[in-house]
Amino acid sequence: MTTIPTIPNVNAGGSLDIIQTTFKLSAISNAATWNNGNATQLQSDLLTLVEDNLGANSPLKPYIGSWDLVWGPCVFQNVGSTDADNAMYVAYNADIDYYVVAIAATNIQSLYDWETEDFNVGLTNRVAFPNGISAPNCVNPSSVTDVGLVSLGTATGVTHLLSMSPPSENVPGYGQNLQQFLKSKESTGATLVFTGHSLGGALSPTLAFWLYPQGSNDGQFWANVFVLPTAGATPGDLDFATAFNTAFPQTAVTGTNATTYDYAYWNTVIWNQYDTVPHAWCNLSWASPGQAPGNVIWDLVLGTTTLHTTYVKSCTCLYGPLSGLALQEIPFLIGKANQAAGNVVTNDVVSSSYTHLQNQMLPAPQPSPPPGGVSTIKQFLNYLGQQHMTEYATLFDVPPDPFNANVNWGEALWNVLGTLIEDLLKDLTVTIDTVPTAGAPAPTDA
Repeated sequence: MTTIPTIPNVNAGGSLDIIQTTFKLSAISNAATWNNGNATQLQSDLLTLVEDNLGANSPLKPYIGSWDLVWGPCVFQNVGSTDADNAMYVAYNADIDYYVVAIAATNIQSLYDWETEDFNVGLTNRVAFPNGISAPNCVNPSSVTDVGLVSLGTATGVTHLLSMSPPSENVPGYGQNLQQFLKSKESTGATLVFTGHSLGGALSPTLAFWLYPQGSNDGQFWANVFVLPTAGATPGDLDFATAFNTAFPQTAVTGTNATTYDYAYWNTVIWNQYDTVPHAWCNLSWASPGQAPGNVIWDLVLGTTTLHTTYVKSCTCLYGPLSGLALQEIPFLIGKANQAAGNVVTNDVVSSSYTHLQNQMLPAPQPSPPPGGVSTIKQFLNYLGQQHMTEYATLFDVPPDPFNANVNWGEALWNVLGTLIEDLLKDLTVTIDTVPTAGAPAPTDA
């Protein structure tokens, strides 16, 4: 049995432990999620929001202690977008000599994020790591041959982050990209942490590994280099995951506030068992025996209509039994996701070309299913948003993010993904009208 190395908690000056504090710093990177405008405006908005959250009068200060904004924030905006498609900043705590690189999650409003960075996981256009990733004015510090493959979406996001540079003199770190800035701050007495949620949960370990291939126990440039990814999908294949896990070994943090949920680990993807996103791209469906921690849908029972069309008779998802239109549509969309990721379903077992990084599942309370089951995609998306975003504050036992208060996640996600989903559903040949109902002639089982 492998012994997990440990490191003691450090107090950053607030009531939260260092893992909780890092999680809150990660959340601050998303403060401009609901803002719209051009890149200059969004950059200005996010600068104000980060400064307000880190400032002396911030309501967060009693929780997280004193942190200075030392680089950024920087925003990447794709051509034609009105959203902050990627965002990142660096905070520093002099009391503990910690630098934290905070990387934003998928911008809920950004179709670019969803299509180009989240869903771009096809096997034919994966990228060799690390040598397949490059950015202007950045030097690949790795002297090794490629250690695996990452999705093109992940590689694109990391390229945007490496290419960022504070755009004006009023933004800390002006004139330096992230690599140049970190190089100027390297100290064998300081600790460097990369963190991010959702998309940031895939980008943060990949960026950390690209910049510091020697891994956690650096000693040459930093005392330690750690990663706290949360709710992230799988960035790469088995070779990439193995290489990352070796360079950045899972490290337990002792003396924390963790009681109900065991979140206190560095270099470990922390995830909620009822969050759909971290199941991608390995554990979406079909695996047997079916259970919530391993799948998004399970117990799929098929039938055929009198017209010999296959349909779903019954199926369970993370949020309860499927019914109505969702009974046909959710398994179909999960099948599309498996297909996009190159997953192969054979005898109810999924073979995936992606592999999870080392991770820690938090056994959150099971969401109460709606009466009659999950019957619409919007209903499914509302549960997904709650479990992927708001539930994590409970699991980490930290104050919730005010900018995500009272969000109707079903509507918010449908507003950006609805057209894409409807286009995919055009290939679904079974409709609710063609599925036998109670009292109809019994169909022949498939």
